[in-house]
Amino acid sequence: MADRRVPTLCAALALTLTACSTASSVEPPAATSTTVTTTATPAEPLPGPVRTALDAVVAAGAVGAVLEVRDGDRTWTGTAGTLGPAGGPGADRAPAVDAPTRVASVTKSMVATVVVQLAEDGEFGLDDPVDAVLPGVLPADRGITVRQLLDHTSGLPSVGWDSSSAQALVASVRRTWTPRERVDAALALPWTGEPGAAFSYSNENYVVLGMLVEHVTGDDLGAVLRERVFEPAGMTGTTYPDDPSMPAGALRGYQFPDTGPGPGGFDTTEQEPSAWGAGAAVVSTAPDLNAFFRALFTGELVSPEGVAQMEAIGAEGYGLGLLAGGDPCGTFPPPQGQAPALVFGQRGNGVGYRALALSSPDGQRQASLVWTGAAVDPATDPVATPANAAVVAGLAATCG
Repeated sequence: MADRRVPTLCAALALTLTACSTASSVEPPAATSTTVTTTATPAEPLPGPVRTALDAVVAAGAVGAVLEVRDGDRTWTGTAGTLGPAGGPGADRAPAVDAPTRVASVTKSMVATVVVQLAEDGEFGLDDPVDAVLPGVLPADRGITVRQLLDHTSGLPSVGWDSSSAQALVASVRRTWTPRERVDAALALPWTGEPGAAFSYSNENYVVLGMLVEHVTGDDLGAVLRERVFEPAGMTGTTYPDDPSMPAGALRGYQFPDTGPGPGGFDTTEQEPSAWGAGAAVVSTAPDLNAFFRALFTGELVSPEGVAQMEAIGAEGYGLGLLAGGDPCGTFPPPQGQAPALVFGQRGNGVGYRALALSSPDGQRQASLVWTGAAVDPATDPVATPANAAVVAGLAATCG
């Protein structure tokens, strides 16, 4: 197995989920099975600084946003904006805290959880060749392992979307695919590198993992996720959809026009789930994302040893379906010789939808933000920085 030790944090920001380059010899915090009190108590309004940070997300161009923060048995919630953009459905309604939304690549953390569960059940090993578990999908001679799909080091290229314009991007997620069609389309492209050589993000890694889960269990991925993740974690508002519609009261997706935030964009509420598949199709809520990561990091879904493997990140800050960032409750820079305090979770960059969910590794503290209104390129999205800041503010409210 390649060395996957934690990098030092990239910048003096309290939270970063971008690529790191400086290697460190410190190990990530070990996963624990600490029991967290989950007695239901009434949710409280967001603390003032967190409320201000959430409002800034809408001020930057988001249509609607929901933030939930948890610390043990305490919960803070808040919403901002509206269900839909001006002039469209939902423009006169504020979102509910449990408004369904497309969480995009946060799906990967859930699929990775199932894969690690199956490995712990003895169905296969994470370092087994994929072709030995799922024959005939990937070239056997490349020797790609299950782990390399999970951490995006397989070298399998990404099909991607047509991002030449907002309109083209929207059209891309309304096309129907089979998983095999997506994988075959990826295989027609040049490989990004040799297996295990370097990180290269590809949704098709997780499309293959979804196929693998279905092959091993003999059941649909949606049913497996429901049985192994959604129900045990208490995710009552989460589904792996099989049609383009969204539930009543859902946040309505909105893709910015090519000129940036403002009128003239595209409603992206209805999307073809097969366009995303196992990489990004889940519909969930901010409270359910917190419930998922709490269940994961308190050992309710995967053993502490399995969680530790998921948390073992490389220089790009990615583990097995998880991203890592600096914990604002920690000390930066950390004392010499000590590991940086980290939080773990995932970011979802969908078409018209965004999500960011993070948890302390002991499962005690979570912050999940979902919002609508998105630019074509996530790297230049004007909402990204204030959204990141809102999650930092939420986690910072749990310090001490």
